[in-house]
Amino acid sequence: AAGGACAAVLVLLALRVMRRSKLVHIAHRSTWLEPIAINLERILRPRREWLALGVYSLLFQSLAAAVVWLAFLAVGADVGIAQAMLITAAAGVASILPISISGLGVVEGAIAGAAVALGVDYDAAVLAALVVRILVTPVSAACGIFLVTSRQ
Repeated sequence: AAGGACAAVLVLLALRVMRRSKLVHIAHRSTWLEPIAINLERILRPRREWLALGVYSLLFQSLAAAVVWLAFLAVGADVGIAQAMLITAAAGVASILPISISGLGVVEGAIAGAAVALGVDYDAAVLAALVVRILVTPVSAACGIFLVTSRQ
């Protein structure tokens, strides 16, 4: 997590330096690069919202890791918090792969695979992955229904 935060800070600093460069001025003259330059400038403006976004992101990741940890605890697997965080990260990466709907099957495979790689019994890892899916699906469905109905 600390490495990811350091990488994000370095990227933001590099983008801030780029903002003052001739590269950005060139991008503004190009019709297909201008939207990218405008969005980068919006991102780089100092805002209080970034702090709230960081806090909410940390809270979300902590809750996701807690769900994974509790799922493994529920099936009797000995998984620590650090291992649960690593498994959660593997599931997060797998969830963005565009090879299934909502990461169905891919996320469970990533959870089970990461857990087995960390020394968890295969059967317990698969069961914990299914428990995570069973817990997450109703919450996702409720949020989807809320989103659809709130737009009307």
